[in-house]
Amino acid sequence: MYKKNILLLIIIVIVAVSSFAQTSGGAGIYFGSDFGGGFKVSLPDYGSGKETLPNFGFGFYGFLDFFRITEVSLGFLFGSGSNNASGDLFDNRTKIITDFNYLGLNTGLLLKFPWAFSPAIGIDYQIFISMNYSNNSYINPGSLNNLWYKFGFIWDIGSSSFPVRLTALYGFRDANNYEKEGKDFFNSAFSSLGYDSPVDTALGHGLTIKMALRYDAINNSERDPAANQQTQSAALSPHRHVSLTTANNLVYINGGTFIMGSSKKEGVSNERPQRRVTVSSFSISKYEITQKEYMEIMGANPSQFKGEYLPVERVNWFDAIEYCNRRSIKEGLTPAYIISNPDGNITVTWNRDADGYRLPTEAEWEYACRAGTTTAFNTGDSINTDQANYHTEYGPNRITSIVGSYPANPWGLYDMHGNVLEWCWDRYGSYLNKPEIDPTGANRGDNRVVRGGAFYYRSNKARSAFRNSYNPLHRHVCIGFRVVLPADM
Repeated sequence: MYKKNILLLIIIVIVAVSSFAQTSGGAGIYFGSDFGGGFKVSLPDYGSGKETLPNFGFGFYGFLDFFRITEVSLGFLFGSGSNNASGDLFDNRTKIITDFNYLGLNTGLLLKFPWAFSPAIGIDYQIFISMNYSNNSYINPGSLNNLWYKFGFIWDIGSSSFPVRLTALYGFRDANNYEKEGKDFFNSAFSSLGYDSPVDTALGHGLTIKMALRYDAINNSERDPAANQQTQSAALSPHRHVSLTTANNLVYINGGTFIMGSSKKEGVSNERPQRRVTVSSFSISKYEITQKEYMEIMGANPSQFKGEYLPVERVNWFDAIEYCNRRSIKEGLTPAYIISNPDGNITVTWNRDADGYRLPTEAEWEYACRAGTTTAFNTGDSINTDQANYHTEYGPNRITSIVGSYPANPWGLYDMHGNVLEWCWDRYGSYLNKPEIDPTGANRGDNRVVRGGAFYYRSNKARSAFRNSYNPLHRHVCIGFRVVLPADM
């Protein structure tokens, strides 16, 4: 059994080391508790009975996360507990209660989805290096190794300067215990290997909480893009087609009629029914609003991934509304939005006669994104990572890219697929099954529409017809916006 477990540990280490170029890693602390119990069978001269073995510990560990789907960890665990054995055990003694302290070596292998918050399943192997028993000098039962089957969640949180991994796991234990008479039992796991007297504990379960400061070895510039913006810009230069310094970076869009939504073959139910929609002419941002633009107006930058020409993100819908009004005032335009706060509830009204900046309607956004196309993407029926910044399992990006880094659509708009989701004016609701002219969304509802996909999501969520919604107070690293001006501006 020991040789098999050592072989498993060696395989884990080899795979982790050989995959280091595809890894992120980290180090931190963890807390754990486990409670073992069940029916025990030992050698004939010891008999059989029932045992419980509750304990609690804490420790330090490091991990490697390779290919974004597997985490390998290694650490030390310190703890204490007690053993309560009863029945025809240990030379007919009917009950033994023993307190102990222990030092353990712990290694684990977890499989997970490549998401910031993801479920995880795996195995955890624990070796007790030493166990010091405090109040029983006759017999000192203890566990040399435990194989855990665990499941739970991994959550990558924190900021770009302080990224943290939080892991919460619950597990079941398959313990292989070794017993020996004497007071100084298990001073070292290695010196105890000669005592081949296994006692199997039938049941066991426990909870482990881990927190670690994370380091990304795949692309460390993810943690601070601003510090390496020249490198990032050069790396993306094959995609760059235009300067970022054009006037106000707006593109005039001639109004027209198009088929809005997706077919049953392409999309999901909230993108249907397809119907004819007519939109009036307007001007829309060539790029997503950058952090530089946002800072100049708002005086703050909420983004997780810092960089002047990266899109601003972690802005809620109200932030985008306020940006539009402040920019309008700065440029001598009439603000498009009237913001009131009756009874503590923020209300936003769109002044359609105003000439100031505003968010696009959902219909305007899709019309501009499609740019005359009728396929799933404005690139055709499919898209690839040379055309947009979206997430693939082995793709290059889990970070926003400098705006304009990928080819524009046929009407000269950039990042309509991927990079960050974009707030729209509309309240979220079901589509009407009839032609519409300049629709502005549902009359009621709390959530506001987002469009366009993001660096963190798969390509199916970057389609021209894809739609989602969030509470207008919601902030996320995947959400930004672009702005619109009336056609006569």
